Amino acid sequence: MENTKYKENWNDADFEKMGWHDCKIYSILSDDSNFRLILDIDYIFEWITDSTSEYYKFLLSPSTLVFHNVWDLKIDLETDGEIEISDIHRENPRKPKNEEYIDKKTEWDWLIETQSGIISFRSVGFDQYSRDTPVLSEFQSLGLSSRMEMLKLYKIPDLNLKEPEFKRVRPARQDELPRQ
Repeated sequence: MENTKYKENWNDADFEKMGWHDCKIYSILSDDSNFRLILDIDYIFEWITDSTSEYYKFLLSPSTLVFHNVWDLKIDLETDGEIEISDIHRENPRKPKNEEYIDKKTEWDWLIETQSGIISFRSVGFDQYSRDTPVLSEFQSLGLSSRMEMLKLYKIPDLNLKEPEFKRVRPARQDELPRQ
């Protein structure tokens, strides 16, 4: 992932360059002892069109999105199980209430809009980590089987997850990546 468009680690300084539209959320973890909100997502780096198809392809990677110094967390979701991000907004910059104890000077109101409802909170920013090399897919998500390492981390037994044949993905070739 040498290209900065596809870099492995992002943070709040990259916010204006990033977009989370249609990124699937697999899990939401509240790490209250460290004041973090952690989302397991498929991050879509690029929506790709080509002349051979009327449909998009997607360059995506399983990723971990971590918000820091989180408080005033509100989650209002109604879902049949799937949660996809519509957009992430931040507004109302101000000094953090605990500024003397942390290394950040600005806190924001954050709003994660999903097709299922909203998640809102206050936070000083985020880090996002790509856990694997981006792959090219005809779908906007990789599926639960791409999360086996997370399931093992939480000691969830192998659920015999098998993706349908049509959902198989492969690493993107260099000639398939958009030119800058």
